[in-house]
Amino acid sequence: MQYAASVTTLSQEQAGDLAEIRERLRRERDLSITVRHHLGGGDIENANGLVNLSATEAKRLLARLRQDRAELQQARDELASQARAAFAAGSRENVIARTTRLQETEIQLGLIERALDDLLETMRPGSKHAARRRTRDACMAISKARLEIIASLLVVEEIPNADERITFVPPRFMEASDPAGGSITLTLSKSKAR
Repeated sequence: MQYAASVTTLSQEQAGDLAEIRERLRRERDLSITVRHHLGGGDIENANGLVNLSATEAKRLLARLRQDRAELQQARDELASQARAAFAAGSRENVIARTTRLQETEIQLGLIERALDDLLETMRPGSKHAARRRTRDACMAISKARLEIIASLLVVEEIPNADERITFVPPRFMEASDPAGGSITLTLSKSKAR
């Protein structure tokens, strides 16, 4: 199965092919499958561009994240005062609605804080040395996401002994020079006795 660079979702055709394989695994108890992921050069190039920003891009993103954080902090403060007012008024439904929105805002704030920390880490002096590690980590995230989608479609309760018959080879980072995206190889094999 071939992927466009950095894309982790399956096309309808690929999903259909996988459904056929899943059906064969369900019917043919002597059939096994090995699933391997291979990075493409396009995956590596795109991942590198996403996690190793230029100084200008990093500053622009930093400003946007700080603006988003300020807006969320203001929204959080307003929601907190609305929740307190609803609580004081004894409006149970309003309290639940406000505190739910307050929790969602707190989660978003936490995500922005994490993004700010990560971005500032890439901007500090000497962080260029970690660029390759960041690229490798992003590539591994792409690999794992693709394999997780395949696993969710293949490993189903209807397949007898799926844990013994479906093998996922852990992804590895290997340099690739081709401009294409990655691929997943599905190797089917029949056992002699089951």
